[in-house]
Amino acid sequence: MRFVTSTLGRYRLGMSLSVAAIILIWSWTASMNLLFPEDIAAISDSFWGLFSTAMIYGTVVLAMIAGLLWLTGDGASSIGLTTKRLWQQLGFGVAFGITMFVLVTFFLHPVAAAIIPSSSTDADLGRLLTNPWHLPFWIILAIVKGGFSEELWRAFSLDRFERCFGRPGLVVAVIVGSGAFAIAHLYQGGDSVITTAVTSLLYAGVYIVRRSAVEIVAAHATRDIVSIVLGYLIL
Repeated sequence: MRFVTSTLGRYRLGMSLSVAAIILIWSWTASMNLLFPEDIAAISDSFWGLFSTAMIYGTVVLAMIAGLLWLTGDGASSIGLTTKRLWQQLGFGVAFGITMFVLVTFFLHPVAAAIIPSSSTDADLGRLLTNPWHLPFWIILAIVKGGFSEELWRAFSLDRFERCFGRPGLVVAVIVGSGAFAIAHLYQGGDSVITTAVTSLLYAGVYIVRRSAVEIVAAHATRDIVSIVLGYLIL
């Protein structure tokens, strides 16, 4: 009985800490980008500054997810990170990522740029795609930060809010999480905020329907890698 009680108490503590951590990250991300946009943009002045900051942040997020899953006694499979039918998951993820690249490049971004034109203060990551020796590190960044860190955090947030608050919690996590993620790209300009908000909703929708973190991780990483490689070829 004591074991059951202690296990239940640990689970409740883990869920409470999970919700608190999610709200904290959302609030911190939005406030930092809204209050200190120039400081955030300054991080992208150099490739290594951007790479190191993003990798540190991504690693901390992954460690936080792992710790909170352990605290509640859950495995990675609880948020859809499983090797079951792995090749099918990867295949769908890659195909979805390529589709997202086409959608963003040829439709969403042009429309968003027409609504909110770029300004001189917007960070231009394209200027960092000039040193070919940086390409492998860009790909690492796309996989670790863009793929695993950002999409596992999305899956984790959606899962926790749904388990704690049911369908209303899931809706809140989709909207607020997508909004916070979009604001995190404010330093790239208002058009990037619009584009990121739409893509975030699409990633969240795919996860809710298919419950596979592998697919959205692969999709996000694929889209970023295609963008980076084509950016190098063009620039």
